[in-house]
Amino acid sequence: MASDEVYTRSHISDQQMLWFRKVGMGFLLAAIFVPFDLLVIVAVLGAGVYICIRVVLSLCRRMNGAP
Repeated sequence: MASDEVYTRSHISDQQMLWFRKVGMGFLLAAIFVPFDLLVIVAVLGAGVYICIRVVLSLCRRMNGAP
């Protein structure tokens, strides 16, 4: 056993505990930011589709002579 490692009853070293904390924090951040990113992507794509539909409808109206 290295002198800088302190073992608990479960025999997990401080280094292993830090690794578990980093992995856990990574999963937590992914759980928060991945759905948020997906929501932003859907919102941007939805706005783009809405704008495209409005442009196409306006062009169709102009071609048919409607104001």
